[in-house]
Amino acid sequence: MRNIKFKLHKIVGKWVNDDIDIIPSIKLRTGSKSNETTSVTTTMVCLAWLKWAIGISVSKITFKSE
Repeated sequence: MRNIKFKLHKIVGKWVNDDIDIIPSIKLRTGSKSNETTSVTTTMVCLAWLKWAIGISVSKITFKSE
């Protein structure tokens, strides 16, 4: 069984910009996590400017069957 979730984020932090950009840029971040019952993969696309960003994340949750 699969489940897909969308979420809007407001981000203030260092991972958005390693250096301060005067011109807004697009950043991409992906990650995954797995345990015995579920597997989650997330992709986030952000519009970053200075140390602020607005991002949209898409998560795919897969439940492992026994």
